[in-house]
Amino acid sequence: MLTRIVLAVCFGVVVALVILLLGVIAVATGIKILTSVGDFAEQWCWVFGLIGAIVFFLTGRTSLIP
Repeated sequence: MLTRIVLAVCFGVVVALVILLLGVIAVATGIKILTSVGDFAEQWCWVFGLIGAIVFFLTGRTSLIP
């Protein structure tokens, strides 16, 4: 159970950071539509990370550890 929690937290942080990185890259392009998408991604990345962690935890995806 503790392993699933730790893996879910790690997964959530990775998801949030990847979305944040993609948002920053989208804003840096300077294209109007990508700037809007990037702003949205930067603002909501941690919510998506939390959702990803919850789904990871509830589905029991612990195939990383035997």
